[in-house]
Amino acid sequence: MGGTPLGQSPVLDERENLQLTAQITQGSLPSEPFYRAMGYPLFLAGLRATGTLTDELPQAAMAAELLLHVLNTLLVVRLTQKWFGSARTGLAAGLCHGLNPVLIHYATQILDSTLANTLSLAGLQFLPERAKAGPPHRNAL
Repeated sequence: MGGTPLGQSPVLDERENLQLTAQITQGSLPSEPFYRAMGYPLFLAGLRATGTLTDELPQAAMAAELLLHVLNTLLVVRLTQKWFGSARTGLAAGLCHGLNPVLIHYATQILDSTLANTLSLAGLQFLPERAKAGPPHRNAL
């Protein structure tokens, strides 16, 4: 968003997310079922519930997405350290994730990708640590 030609106006999916957010906050969602997942518009409606004005919602969503991207980077660092037992490996994975241009691009859009990554990475925190016995044995061919 932030003033670039690409971000001057929301694309179709972004506009649809903003429209669904407005319908949630106004209580005017249609009664018939529709195909769209509602988790992300509900997340955006939560931003509106904190006092964010409709005109400020795109900027607030981008700020929230960037904060989620930072959280995702920290989750990647933690997961890597947990699974591989190395702080250096965790730092390298965190840098690769945090500076990934595609992930940064998605974090500046009004799309559900970054929130979905956050929920996935948070769920992975509950997987057990790797076995402490050492690397798996490899059979010689």
